[in-house]
Amino acid sequence: MNAQEAGGGERAGAHPDRMTFLEHLDELRRRLVFSVICVLVAFVGAFYFNEPIFDFLMKPLRAAIEPLGGMMIATTLTENFVLRLKMSLLVAVVGSTPLWLGQVWGFVAPGLYQNERRLALPFVLVGSVFFVSGAVFCHYVLFPAAAQFLGGFGGGGEDFELRYTISAAFSFYARLILGTAIVFQIPSLALLLSRIGLITPRFLVRYFKYALLGIFVLAALLTPPDPTTQILLAGPMIALYALSIGIAWVGNLMRRRSREREEPGD
Repeated sequence: MNAQEAGGGERAGAHPDRMTFLEHLDELRRRLVFSVICVLVAFVGAFYFNEPIFDFLMKPLRAAIEPLGGMMIATTLTENFVLRLKMSLLVAVVGSTPLWLGQVWGFVAPGLYQNERRLALPFVLVGSVFFVSGAVFCHYVLFPAAAQFLGGFGGGGEDFELRYTISAAFSFYARLILGTAIVFQIPSLALLLSRIGLITPRFLVRYFKYALLGIFVLAALLTPPDPTTQILLAGPMIALYALSIGIAWVGNLMRRRSREREEPGD
């Protein structure tokens, strides 16, 4: 009996092969409901502080357009109120990251071996740190650069004035924030996949040139048509990929040691 077969008897809870499709759907529903409740609770707290949140999130855009004579406007009676709701929701999603990431792990965990399930805390911790780090990086570095580039076109000209609807500006900001935060999940994904044996450091090194191409394509899709902002996003992504190689090495090492400890019991 090999280590993988030995580990198969250690799966906790219902074995995934014994769960019906409807049972999987029910498990997914429970995890989604709990995640939504967590986000809603965080949303209520964030909405209570919607005024400072609005000032904080819009500060980079104001800093970019106000020197050019631009300003933000609302074109409908409800636009400002709806914007506060959207901002509170974005803050709630980012702020409750450890909770809903824990639910993602809880849904995946029944399909893992017992020794692989010990990754719960590292996965949630690493995933949360990098998700929030991506959002922070976008707010302080990427979004100001993008706003500066886009706001600079025609700024101070005589033909037209710069007027941005607050809902459109925030939609752009939110897409950039969430896209960057998701991209920053590369290390946590590498930790999970390497620990269960799906990727190795050698695999990541071998396909680095293809990953490099994909990184610049993704950066071009997520950012405005501005080389500066694209490089600002592509640079950290390349660094995260390089970090993932080291994380994959650690994950594979942990996997080998775990299998070695199980072999004497075969």
